[in-house]
This record gives sequence, structure tokens and C-alpha cells, in this order.
Amino acid sequence: MKYKKIIIIYNSRIPTEKANGYQTFKTAEALINQKKEVEIWGPKRFNIRKLKNRDIGDYYNLINTPKIVKLNVIDLLSLINFENIFTKYFKFISNIILTFTFLISIALRILFQNQKETIFLTRDVNLASILIFIFPKIRQNIFIELHNLPLKKTRISRQVSILKKCMGIITLTKIMKKELINYGLDESKILYEPDAVDISQFKLKITKNQARNILKLPKNIKIFLYLGKFHTLGMEKGIPEIIKSIVNIDLSEEYKIYIVGGPISRVNKYIEILKRYKISPHKVVFLGRQEIKTIPIWLKAADILLMPHPKTTFYEKYVSPLKLFEYMCSNNPIIASDLDAIKEILSHKNNSYLVNAGSPLSISKAIKYLMINKDFSKKLAQKAYSDVDNFSWQKRGGRINKFISEIKS
Repeated sequence: MKYKKIIIIYNSRIPTEKANGYQTFKTAEALINQKKEVEIWGPKRFNIRKLKNRDIGDYYNLINTPKIVKLNVIDLLSLINFENIFTKYFKFISNIILTFTFLISIALRILFQNQKETIFLTRDVNLASILIFIFPKIRQNIFIELHNLPLKKTRISRQVSILKKCMGIITLTKIMKKELINYGLDESKILYEPDAVDISQFKLKITKNQARNILKLPKNIKIFLYLGKFHTLGMEKGIPEIIKSIVNIDLSEEYKIYIVGGPISRVNKYIEILKRYKISPHKVVFLGRQEIKTIPIWLKAADILLMPHPKTTFYEKYVSPLKLFEYMCSNNPIIASDLDAIKEILSHKNNSYLVNAGSPLSISKAIKYLMINKDFSKKLAQKAYSDVDNFSWQKRGGRINKFISEIKS
């Protein structure tokens, strides 16, 4: 049976400043481009003021916007805008209430949904498990996009048992796919498909100076840029190491490191590192989240792009950063960590310069090497620019559509 419609179940605010929102809507658009009817089901939640009335298509830079169905929930999380010793308990309980009421709304809508020729796609394994329990027949239509695996053995065995009940699984890394096969899942029901990039948006036809003019950045200095979220799942993403690397950066050219993203509340912690290592505060510029439409301009304006994830199990095995593919579109050299998941896309001195994870000294050496060997840096950037063409949302959507269609045929 071929499918005509795909429903993406997304348990978060719409829109959201988080990368998972952008990824979800770009995936939806890619599937629309495969001539599929796409809906996104999300909870009807209170949103932050600056996103409350934003147009989805404009915010996520979409040409084809999926139908959005906001389901009724009890949202107490949005009311917790304070911090005290009880906050984490309030958040925990509020999250349970939110998820439970979201599930009720999903179940009620499914009751009146024609499931024939309809696929359900979600990244929430627990949610999928409950839906299969309530509607046993739905397992033939559920696909999971898996972004990580649990670290505890008890949790992994439970998750594997749930995944075996689903029709298909999309993993962001080859490592994750291999682990699932080792746990006994059928290889034919697993698709390795990393994240992607909107190439038409990110491959800008402007010069570095033009980009700096637009952003009002100085032209007479070198700019080394980190752009993105400052942490994931509570884990740092390499900013402390970037700051510490300044101690060993000895260049004849003037430079600044721009740290752009958020949450900006973490900046005080980074300023303490500057003070501790007696680094001039003028060497680092901290800026908050930027409009999605300006991100390609920021990347174009830089001289070197930084992505030095520390060595953790999550970053080593499961990470497929959106910004990695966005970096590749900039035609600027990339410094990234020498981690297995990253090396599925980047290779040292081929399309990037890979450094020892967690090593500020390794970062500083890489920066100096790239600044001295400018022709080599240019070749790295050009190779990444060429390689990224295989990682467009359009091609990703085509491969996912083919995977689902073959399983359902």
C-alpha cells in the first residue's frame, strides 16, 4: 500500500527557537515536495512573546508550509518563569501533565482519522509506544526518527523493544544504525539519514565584505565564528574550549571570536573563564540568537567557523548538527572535533580541519595553521562546499519518501 499522507507528531511549541523545530518543519517541507500531504500535530501551548504571532512560513523560511494542527493540552510549563528550589519539581510534574493531555488529544483525533494510506512520523519513542498500545493496528503506520539512544542498559532494552514494534526507523548517524542492528533490529527497516541544509538559502552569492556590511561587522580584522545553541541536553558544545584557546593564539593579524546563539544567560559563565585565564574581553563578542534568515550571512562573514564539540557519548555517537551542514555552505574553512559521528560527514585535511575533542590547544593550533596556510584553507572550504550538495533537505526528503514507500509497498 502506497501512502498519501504523513502526520508528524511534534511535542513542542510552534514555532520554537529550538533547532528541532526548524528541522521538523524543513523535513515536512521536503516531504511536501515529494507530492505528499503533510500535517504537523503539536500541542496548543503558550509561546514566548517574540514568537507568539510569527508566521510559520516566514520564520522557518518555507516555500511550502505544512498544515499545522494544534491540539488542546494543559500547559503549566509556560507559566513557570521563575527559579527556586521547587522549580525542577514543578517542571517535572507540568511536563507529565502536558504530555498526558497531548496524548489524549492525539488519541481522540486518531479515532476520527482515516488511517488508510496515512503514515505517522515522530521522534518521541515513548509517545509511539503508548499509541501502539492504544491502537495496535497503528504500528503498521508508525515511523520513528531517532536522534539518540539511552545510555543505561535498562532503558536501551526497553527502547529497542518499542522500536521493534514500529514499521521503520530513521537514524541520524551510521553508528546508531549499527547499534540497532546489533540489538537485533532488522537492517532493512532502518534508514541512515543525517540532517540537512537549505542549500538555496545558505549558498549565498555575496562576498565576505558584503556580508559584513549587511551585519555591520568590522572589515579589517579576522573573524572566527561559533554560531548555534550554546548547549545541548545540558552539555556544553565547545565554547569554554574556544575561549581557553585564545591563550595560545598568536597571530600577526588582529582577530575577534564571535560567539553567536543562545541562551544568552550562559554568557556570565563564559566571562568568568575570560577573567580566570586573563584574556582580554575585547577578544570575544557574545551575541544572542539571530533571525534564521540572517544566519547564512553570518557564516559568509566569517574567516573560520568553529564547531569543537567535547568528547561525550552523545557527541561521539549521535550528533548530526544542523550547523555542520550550514557551515559547509559558507565556503569558509571549518574546525570541528575529531569525533566518530562528525567524521561520517567531515574528514581531516580533506573538507575540514579536525581537532582533539576538548583540547583548547588543539583549537589554537588549528586556527594558526589555517591562517598561515591560506591556499590550503581555501581548498578545504571548497571541498566542503562541494560535498554539501548531497545533504539538501530536498534530497533527504526524497530518500525518506523512498524508504517509507518501499516498506509500505
